[in-house]
Amino acid sequence: MAYTYNIDKDKPPDTGESPSLGAQRIRYFKEAIIERLKNWVYGFLSDSETDEGLKKAPLKTGTAPTQQADKIIVYAKDVNNIAELFARDENGNEIQITSAGQIKHTQDTRLDYGNYTGNAASSRDIATAFTPKAVFLIDSSDHGLFVKFAGMPTSYAVSLFDGNFKYHTNFIVLGTNKFTVFDTEPTPSTNQDNNDYYWIALDSTD
Repeated sequence: MAYTYNIDKDKPPDTGESPSLGAQRIRYFKEAIIERLKNWVYGFLSDSETDEGLKKAPLKTGTAPTQQADKIIVYAKDVNNIAELFARDENGNEIQITSAGQIKHTQDTRLDYGNYTGNAASSRDIATAFTPKAVFLIDSSDHGLFVKFAGMPTSYAVSLFDGNFKYHTNFIVLGTNKFTVFDTEPTPSTNQDNNDYYWIALDSTD
């Protein structure tokens, strides 16, 4: 939408111009400034300092600015045709602050959860929404906890029952979009017949 009051930076006052015309030029210039800033700044037309503040600060996308000493610069830049918020520090490092409508994280954590009833199969896959890096499994029937996370030996997991830790194979094995549970010795097992199990799976991505 076009502004009502234009700012003419090039046309000088006419020689011998009347004071009233000069005053009118000043009023028009004030109106032009007000028109451009009143929607950005709270209290722009107020006489009270308590009304001061910014309503908004629209940032137009463009070329990323050059770093400046002792400053951090906030700006907007197009990413896949979407305006995203960035910052550049004094060393030239560019930090993307938003991504597709969300605050951008350097690492995202995903969570999935569910439950199942044991069926005494020697092994059984439990599907997850992603490839888990950690699984916490509660046996609500026997009141125990199983824990498995990436970094443990492939077939090992930890159980805690009655205050006793066990570190053994055939508790939980992590897989692609799943984890595997078992009903084999030693007890306790992660797929004991008719036991109710509740699980949480976690993953993190850069």
